[in-house]
Amino acid sequence: MSEFGYPISIYELFESNSIPETTSQSSTWAGKTIRILALLKEYFPVDEIAIASDPIQHSRVDSNNQGKSLNIKTNLIKAGILAKGGLYLIIGNVNINADDDLFLQARTVTDVCGLDPNVYWESIKMQRLLLSSYISK
Repeated sequence: MSEFGYPISIYELFESNSIPETTSQSSTWAGKTIRILALLKEYFPVDEIAIASDPIQHSRVDSNNQGKSLNIKTNLIKAGILAKGGLYLIIGNVNINADDDLFLQARTVTDVCGLDPNVYWESIKMQRLLLSSYISK
């Protein structure tokens, strides 16, 4: 599944439980190919950087992870296809910068405006459950 990216939310990417007790986040996610559903908060085409948040966490007022956002490098993506406020499915590689912060090097971006993020995540949860039961046999 690595060429299509492991489906993960931005919330899960930054969640402390999914990161081992080491010096940094890099030991878990750096170098991995992931697939995220992202709500674009900012887009800087000249700098080739986008800032995205988790669409489900973004809609929850009581979320304490609402402030988490992911920097996405878009230099491999055709200019002009991203727009602030859009919902995108992004496949890319997780990297870390000099400050030990995670960022995503986007390889593929698909506009999925109109997709219900809650329905998408329910299907991802069911897929994970099915795959885990299949692998454990």
